[in-house]
Amino acid sequence: MKCTIPSAKAFYKLLNFIAQFETNVKITCKQAGMSIFCMSMCHSVFIDAKLDPSYCNGEYQCDEDEDICVNLTVLLAALKTGGPKDQLKICSTQDTISIDIVSEDQVTNYTIKQVTIDDETMVVPEIEEDVCINIHPSFFKTWKKKVIDFTKASVTFTPTKTNLELKSEDTTQGAVKVTQLIPSSGIDYETFNGAKPITLGNKNIDKAFNIGDVSDQIQLGWKNTMPIRFGAKLTEYCSLKVYLAPMANDEMDED
Repeated sequence: MKCTIPSAKAFYKLLNFIAQFETNVKITCKQAGMSIFCMSMCHSVFIDAKLDPSYCNGEYQCDEDEDICVNLTVLLAALKTGGPKDQLKICSTQDTISIDIVSEDQVTNYTIKQVTIDDETMVVPEIEEDVCINIHPSFFKTWKKKVIDFTKASVTFTPTKTNLELKSEDTTQGAVKVTQLIPSSGIDYETFNGAKPITLGNKNIDKAFNIGDVSDQIQLGWKNTMPIRFGAKLTEYCSLKVYLAPMANDEMDED
């Protein structure tokens, strides 16, 4: 596989978000594009990223299907040296990947060894959600300060026809409730079909709120009793979806 990604920084932000949940990932490369599917260690978070050739502005070549297995800690150490205007050229071999970070007057090359990953091929089926919210990531920053950082406890999302309520309570810290009117500037319902409240662990939701680092086109949605989806539009045909299981007990919250 060979490809050229226009912004090394943008690719770094995508993988850095994923690395919050899983360190070793498999990048599946096919003629139609690249994809990443992985789950967190306690299996409460699923990540599904799809990058078609438009992510590489058409500079993508994959003659045969292959899997690139990488340790994100190592890969990110290389990618963090790239800037938003630096190009990223990737070429894979059987057991390594070669990365060129190309600036105006300099090329930095990294050779990274692939790792062994034993996992089963999985997919997340399409689900007709009971609620879907279009939301600007600035709301996540506000809710992190007002809710997540205050109680450091689980958070319950309760949608109604006219608002979205976030509530969190801790036996020692106290409680907080934020009621957001919908629609408002930067937030509106794509669909609302009588969705029920959903509760998420503090650590997982804190990490998921960082999806705003990847894109400013974000959706939040779920079907009753099913995982909640955080979706980011990367390009017209490229997306990142993160699924968080509803919290049944404290052990479901990631470390």
